[in-house]
Amino acid sequence: MILNPNAQAAHITVYFMKENGEVVPKEYTVSANSRFTVRPNNELPATDFSSKITSDLPIVAERSMYWNNLDGGHVTIGVPGGTGGLP
Repeated sequence: MILNPNAQAAHITVYFMKENGEVVPKEYTVSANSRFTVRPNNELPATDFSSKITSDLPIVAERSMYWNNLDGGHVTIGVPGGTGGLP
């Protein structure tokens, strides 16, 4: 999930780094003062990957995982920075 706390839209790029070394960049626009969900399974079905997120404005990124019809899940906290990666 991406949170844009700014008064203008944020333009982000998510770099999906696949286990075979291929990097798949995807660009998104997150509206002002809103939350946006990136659904990796729609972008890279049945693939192991890590990700790197960049933005032209400060954003908040969170890795959330849910399964079994939301019966289970977990999230990862982040740290401030100009760029960052999620395992």
